[in-house]
Amino acid sequence: MAKSGLLLAGDTTRSRVTGQRLAFDALIAGLRDRQIEHIVIDKSPYGKGRTGGRFSVRNAAQSAFVLVRYLSRLPGCATVYNVLAPSKLGFFRDLALIWPARLLGKRIIVHMHGGGYDQTWNSRTAIGRWLVRRTLAAVDVIIVLGERLIEQFDFVGPTGPDIAIVPNGLPNEVPTAGRADRTYDPTQPFRILYLSNMIESKGYRDVLTAARTLSDEDRPIQVDFCGEFVATVGPGHRLSADEARERFLSTVDDWGLASVVTWHGIVRGDDKLALLDDAHAFVLPTNYPWEGQPISIIEAMAVGLPVISTDYRGIPELVDDQQTGILVPWNDPGSIARAISSLMDNPDVYRDMSVRARQKYEAEFKLDRHIERMVKLLDNEGRD
Repeated sequence: MAKSGLLLAGDTTRSRVTGQRLAFDALIAGLRDRQIEHIVIDKSPYGKGRTGGRFSVRNAAQSAFVLVRYLSRLPGCATVYNVLAPSKLGFFRDLALIWPARLLGKRIIVHMHGGGYDQTWNSRTAIGRWLVRRTLAAVDVIIVLGERLIEQFDFVGPTGPDIAIVPNGLPNEVPTAGRADRTYDPTQPFRILYLSNMIESKGYRDVLTAARTLSDEDRPIQVDFCGEFVATVGPGHRLSADEARERFLSTVDDWGLASVVTWHGIVRGDDKLALLDDAHAFVLPTNYPWEGQPISIIEAMAVGLPVISTDYRGIPELVDDQQTGILVPWNDPGSIARAISSLMDNPDVYRDMSVRARQKYEAEFKLDRHIERMVKLLDNEGRD
């Protein structure tokens, strides 16, 4: 790759940790480790000052600042890599990066780290859909996380860009030695771990309801919730992050689960590793609109945790039902409770799932494999 020939545009300072942010940081570190020359354009230079996908004067000023920096670097590069934003406002930022690169004849690669891009397209006017289709048709490669996430770009048409599949890799170092053969001692509580942002569509309330069912059945369990509460918007209501947290904690008290359920907030470093190490199963029954391949599931597999999740978006490409975990319907706490009970009641099945989960991580989702796939694409050597 030519010196300084790679220009990367993505989010490196967002205050809330997301899989997209972790993956972008990991890619930058991987390029640096391999001594591949590159320039990074931070699409959110003011971090906590951002107001998400909503328009504001501050957002407009930030976007203008990003664009000026990007345009000043663009002539000297050969390849542009841009992390796609799923929001309507985010699309216009992407448009402002894509078309100048196209006009200058640059090779353009865009990366969708989740799913649901077609939902944004479907919600637009006819003119808006035309503009999105034309813009994405102008790029050379769209990267998605798995086979099941290709269809979100079907609207671009058969003559559109190449679609490359690059599964997620584990972006942070999780010590995994000796954890591939987990066992469960029936005399001890079965520890259930939820590790993701506390968003209702991620299914944390379903996990809480399942915990109530198991507790009422006198099943020995301990449930650890980890993550930041995020504002929830639904038909006719909006719940702030503080209100969502208070609602969760009051429900725990009202249901008599204070001795069973613990909310740890955001966990990192050794605290996070300890919770992963102590857990027996990982639960993420998600229907989050932008879900792709949750990195939290890969973290769980890396330490040999059977995963209980949903048959949704790219998750079945992570979790093999009844092999490395159990897939349950969305919004069905009873199915979650039954899945947990089946793991508790069948220690041999539990142990086999644990081994297979770790093996699948080793074979498909290690960071080095992910970075090598990305480097091959960015360096225009083709893909496997």
